[in-house]
Amino acid sequence: MNEADAKKQIENMKRFIEQEAKEKAEEILDQTNQELEAWKNEFKHNKRTYWKNYYLAEKKRREVAGKIAESKLKYSEDERVMKERQNIMNKLKQQAKESLASAITSKPSQYKTLLEDLIVEGLLKIMEAKVTVRATKKDQAVVKGLLKSAQKRFTDEMKKACTTYKTTFQMDTIVEMDSTPLKDSWYVFLV
Repeated sequence: MNEADAKKQIENMKRFIEQEAKEKAEEILDQTNQELEAWKNEFKHNKRTYWKNYYLAEKKRREVAGKIAESKLKYSEDERVMKERQNIMNKLKQQAKESLASAITSKPSQYKTLLEDLIVEGLLKIMEAKVTVRATKKDQAVVKGLLKSAQKRFTDEMKKACTTYKTTFQMDTIVEMDSTPLKDSWYVFLV
């Protein structure tokens, strides 16, 4: 091989190596650009997801805060209504006590009828075989006198109700008087 062929061959090898280097450099540059684009897209996606979650959480927090405020407002309104209702009930209770106190002294026969009606109502509500009635100290004598008639009225009412539903009333109810007086009350209580 002569010197010109050797130079030519070296030149060809040089060009080949340069060509390979350029192709490799372009390949590395393309790969780097693709990785950069992938990283940018992932970064954008992560930031988008972060801010989306952040705003969703903020929206939810505000909704919850709004619901809490609404609930507090409703609760305070309900509490106000309940207090007002309680005040009205207390006034009605006081009026009933005063009315009952005046009825006791001015109309004793109506008061006696009221006591008997209350005893019968209590018997109908509790529906027990044995009932003990308690009354205030000053009403004990009156209530004791009403027990038999109240027991008879209860039995009659139950027989009437059972006849309506085609059954037989078979409960023997014993109504007794408890000698322990109730403390200052205008009502007869069934125990």
